[in-house]
Amino acid sequence: MKKIFIFIIFVLFTVGCSNISTQKNDITEEEKQSLLTMVTNIKKELKDGRFETFDHALIPGLKNSMLKKEIETVDFSQINILTSKPVFNKNTAENVVALIYGTHTLYLNVEYLLKNGEWKILNFKERRG
Repeated sequence: MKKIFIFIIFVLFTVGCSNISTQKNDITEEEKQSLLTMVTNIKKELKDGRFETFDHALIPGLKNSMLKKEIETVDFSQINILTSKPVFNKNTAENVVALIYGTHTLYLNVEYLLKNGEWKILNFKERRG
């Protein structure tokens, strides 16, 4: 009886672990490049005081609407914007954005979602040290 029980557990572990290696990454190189292009375009537009790409990329919601209104009041022409390389995981990605104004730096964690072939900003929040 013990041998049968151990055999069943072994089979369950084998089947469960075999599924991990067969999962493929759903994000293609083109989709990765489109996220990098979108981030670059958002940075350029913010520097110019425009928000079209940012508005289009932001997922609608109460929190994001309030944050969008707050961001539109900021003059980004005097702020340096640096971004890290995105880390991709299935249909999501995330990176760190640094907003540098003089000697002050604000770090934001930004989460993206690939939805219907387009990248959307799912969430962004201040990064705590």
